[in-house]
Amino acid sequence: LTLDKLTMAAYFGIISTLVAALFSACVSFSPLDYGYPDQQQDLYQAALDLFGPQAYEQEVSDFESDIIEDPRWPNPSTDLGITAGVATDSNGDVYVFTRGSREWTQGSFSDKNVFTGKDAIDHDVIMKISSKTGKVIDSWGSGMFYMPHGISVDSEDNIWVTDVALHQVFKFPNGSKEASLTLGTKLEPGDDDTHFCKPTDVAVSSTGEFFVSDGYCNSRIIKYSKEGKILKQWGEDAGVLSVFMGKSVPNGAFNVPHGLALAED
Repeated sequence: LTLDKLTMAAYFGIISTLVAALFSACVSFSPLDYGYPDQQQDLYQAALDLFGPQAYEQEVSDFESDIIEDPRWPNPSTDLGITAGVATDSNGDVYVFTRGSREWTQGSFSDKNVFTGKDAIDHDVIMKISSKTGKVIDSWGSGMFYMPHGISVDSEDNIWVTDVALHQVFKFPNGSKEASLTLGTKLEPGDDDTHFCKPTDVAVSSTGEFFVSDGYCNSRIIKYSKEGKILKQWGEDAGVLSVFMGKSVPNGAFNVPHGLALAED
């Protein structure tokens, strides 16, 4: 091999590693969410190469300077397990959507996004925790969920959750432990009006209309009426490497629409 060919081979190896790391993170699963150190280190190094260590360290420093930790919260008796989502209600109490000890690994889903596990989590996964004491006020959801993801509380203190293994979205009315609305088809991924593919989050307007980010596979946002009827949807796959390759990304395109926040006029 000539020096040019060796250089090209080295570049190809670096690019292949970056592509594999980014593909794993953005398509199959997110190592930053689920704690895979090898992939996380790959992404960290890619960020340093792209933006420089000073920019990264400054962002972290600015963020950490605004954090004040209360060592008394949560209460030491509160075992949160692997926490998937957090939300607060109108009283300031905290809802945690936990997976307990269930891990999302690279083998948790087939190449067609079907969950490979068999059983629902056998303990409560929705925990209401006092903002003052850090103790669990209430909990439920044992035997109902497989891979908890997002949780939201609307203006009426209804609880909304998504489960990426079930490919479903649930609404629990304020004070109820039974879902009043279930969207999606249990354990079946898809991209039509009755299916999601790993939906990630819900945002609810003051009128009761709500939005679902769908999600790890479908790259779309769906708007529903208060009753759960689809009003509109939009989104397309931006391409996992678009931003890194300097390509323009169309408006309304997503890699993984992961979290939703709603700003009403």
